[in-house]
Amino acid sequence: MMLNVTFKQLRAFVVLAREQSFVRAAERLHITPPTLTASIKTLEEALELRLFDRSTRSVVMTGHARAFLPVAQRLLEDLDRALGELRDKVALHTGSVIVTGATSFIAYVLSPAVARLAQAHPGVRVRLNEAATEAARRAVLDGEADFGVTTLHEPDPSLSATRLVSDRFMLACHREHPLAVGKGTVALSELAGHPFVGLSRINGVQAILEGERRLPECARRPAYEVSDVPLLAPLIERGVGLALLPAMATRTIARRGLVFRPLGALVQRHIYFIMQRGRSLGPAAQTLVALMLDELHRMPADATVSVSRSSAALLDSGQ
Repeated sequence: MMLNVTFKQLRAFVVLAREQSFVRAAERLHITPPTLTASIKTLEEALELRLFDRSTRSVVMTGHARAFLPVAQRLLEDLDRALGELRDKVALHTGSVIVTGATSFIAYVLSPAVARLAQAHPGVRVRLNEAATEAARRAVLDGEADFGVTTLHEPDPSLSATRLVSDRFMLACHREHPLAVGKGTVALSELAGHPFVGLSRINGVQAILEGERRLPECARRPAYEVSDVPLLAPLIERGVGLALLPAMATRTIARRGLVFRPLGALVQRHIYFIMQRGRSLGPAAQTLVALMLDELHRMPADATVSVSRSSAALLDSGQ
């Protein structure tokens, strides 16, 4: 049976036990003696125990009260500590945020946002986890991440998804490759007959390419496969093959030996902000999201990268 006992009554009991006087205890609690008397009486009725023996000159704890006092003190201390920690999190003195998703977005948008968060609120801990699409989706659904920034293969009713940014696919090749010559776009027909290196099928980037029927088979199903973008660079530099990558991802492997050219046909990757549907973010995560959106809109104008107008809805919705 659940007893109807309040923390206000427990605090009154502890203070009265210490002061052994209704007048002094009431003064400490900033209430009147009759109010304190009523609170103690209600507590005794709920417990069905007498806690104090009263006389005109003294207030003495009963044996039940002496046994209960350390328990009541511990409950109040735990509550005060929990409320203090909660206040610290709301004030961003403490707290933590876990984000999962696309490496390129984390590197060029979230990292500067985290740097600003660290300067303003050094007590907040942040973890950024690189993850392919399915792993990012699962981490958010399992509660292992507060939110994710990733591509999506298809809509998921368990997720709330808002498009943040779209970036155009580029051809990555060695600077001495025939397709490295020229400043314009590369026609899709020019890709045919060349070997390609690409990412594993669990990566959202590769899923986009496989579904793009305008691309030649060699580009949609590369002969050589690696687990993540940085491993593509040495293969491209050694002439093993070409690669197709979103514009933001090319920045992670930009080096003197490589050339990047946009495709003539518009092939894009869309990066979404995802979180569990119906879930709200804590103060630290909300602050990081606001900084992330600010960094997103600070990005220099680029024909290969476009910020989605729907991203503003994240702030409007209070996420």
